[in-house]
Amino acid sequence: MAAQNTIKHFLLISIPGFGHTIPMVGLARKLRARNHKVTFVICKAAVEHLRKKCELTPEDEKSIHLIGLEDGIPECESDDALTVTSVMKFQDHGLPALQKLVKGIPVAGQPPADGQDQYGITVPVNAVVADIFVAGAMVGCVERKLPYYFLNCSSLGPFRNMLYVTERTPVIETNHMERFDIIRPESEGPQPAIGPTQKELSLTINQFFSTANGFLINSFREIEQRFIDEIKQDSRMSNMEYYCVGPFMPEEKGDKNPSHAELGKQVTRWLDRQPNNSVVYVSFGSVVIPNESRIVEVAKALQALKKPFIFSIRQHQQSILPGDVRVGIDTHLDNPDAPGLFLHWAPQKLILAHRATAVFISHCGWNSTIESLFHGKPVVGWPIFGDQLENALWVEELGVGESLIRREHAANDEEKKNINSEKIVAAVRRVSYESDAARKAALKWKDKIREVVAPGGSSNRELQDFIDAIV
Repeated sequence: MAAQNTIKHFLLISIPGFGHTIPMVGLARKLRARNHKVTFVICKAAVEHLRKKCELTPEDEKSIHLIGLEDGIPECESDDALTVTSVMKFQDHGLPALQKLVKGIPVAGQPPADGQDQYGITVPVNAVVADIFVAGAMVGCVERKLPYYFLNCSSLGPFRNMLYVTERTPVIETNHMERFDIIRPESEGPQPAIGPTQKELSLTINQFFSTANGFLINSFREIEQRFIDEIKQDSRMSNMEYYCVGPFMPEEKGDKNPSHAELGKQVTRWLDRQPNNSVVYVSFGSVVIPNESRIVEVAKALQALKKPFIFSIRQHQQSILPGDVRVGIDTHLDNPDAPGLFLHWAPQKLILAHRATAVFISHCGWNSTIESLFHGKPVVGWPIFGDQLENALWVEELGVGESLIRREHAANDEEKKNINSEKIVAAVRRVSYESDAARKAALKWKDKIREVVAPGGSSNRELQDFIDAIV
């Protein structure tokens, strides 16, 4: 085991998107807080997005070496468009650029790689931590015997599905985003068809599991141990080291965007006028744009509930709202007695932390799910794609909310369309107004999460164990 006071250099590689950059930036900050050197790599098109949203602040960049990779992934106006584009184009653009980077960087204990572009990296790297979606770039680590670890940006539960993808897994040609990562082992019967990009990425990732040194998990041991035990039954995963080092929460830094700061003040003034545990907060995250039906049914539910609400909805989608709901929409922020707020951008941490917020109607992305529990708020999950269904069902298993979609309906588009305002209203009432069981359970998890991420908590101890394992 290496001495704890030895300064090490970690190369962190991320893809764009809140679900990926927030935990990777969180890891970077924790490593820097322990006085280690960090180089953070992301596609060049994402650099300004990181800065604009204060995910990486000027203070961060004084201590973290930020590299915008010249990978040919085009500029995109929005985070959601950039995330989808970067994943779709990664094999042809991002992968070759990252492979070149890994093969050129100086490595501790090895002679320099002659003639390679090092992107200004002069201090030898001790270990790489990569988002699992960039697994294909790790061939350079294998060739150079450079230790590398995957960062799993959510719980390991949904990750199990990737292990089940084989060359025989059927493919459905579709650009439809609203599909879930629910894939059964072949031993349990026919597998559902998945998108070609999902299959290609899963097969590439599977190739590199056995050569990685281990996994960092954006979660904590009490949640993950059963998943680790299950995954280790796979021969490719049995010798892995698993470090539960999360959850990495977005930093509570002051928002440098003046319009966001002013909006936060207005939202706070409105929330302060609401009764305790009364407000319904709705947000479907920053990546997938909810369809018209989803927006209309949520709006109808909010009307039927007759409770104060905040609905985070993009400005161009506000015209979809029913006419009677849109009355006065532009002046609600100026009216402290308004029944609800429609915000094109919502200060989520502020809203979830407020004593007036009762329940979160969420897509159940991992960051949003953990943020809700971090603040002790029950969840009604309406997942859209990927791992979100598993997260929503996990919330239900914990007793802190409900999922509007069942696992057996994951591949049934008709069943998913059957979610209407009546079902939403009933779920919201059950978890927030008719009983306090979900709220009490959420408050217990609030205490647990704050305990594990506190100094001396289990996640911080496991992060140190990971650092100590790097020679």
